[in-house]
Amino acid sequence: MKRKRSRAFELLAVVFAFGLASWAMAGTRASDSQGEETVRRVIQLGGISGWDDKELGRMGDAAAVDVAKFVGGDNLSEQQAGSVLAVLQLAFSSPKLVATPSDREPRAALFVLRYLEATAANAAVKQRVAEARSLILQNYEKYKANP
Repeated sequence: MKRKRSRAFELLAVVFAFGLASWAMAGTRASDSQGEETVRRVIQLGGISGWDDKELGRMGDAAAVDVAKFVGGDNLSEQQAGSVLAVLQLAFSSPKLVATPSDREPRAALFVLRYLEATAANAAVKQRVAEARSLILQNYEKYKANP
């Protein structure tokens, strides 16, 4: 009798663990797609709401990955390039607030900035890219000094 109860408890624990894991993964996927949607909307429409600001501020380098997915090697208009810069600056405005610790370092963001600089249509856009890079690195260095 005791053995049957122990076996039933083990089975219940396994089912609960799988259910919890799938619930957690579903939540992550929804959050990832929400971030991707936010990045897409900001680049397409050129405006940032308070909700977007909050969402982007928790994304960090994940925002840069979403930018790269959306841009996909296309040439951007000056307005779109400005929106991409705004996304990246908001994503790294406070690395300490980024939800995923590995996204606190601007690896993909620096790659996107190099791409923008290489494809920039004029000197003004290149200057804005340089300013954004400087700000992002400055914020990251402050975070590293005082995590």
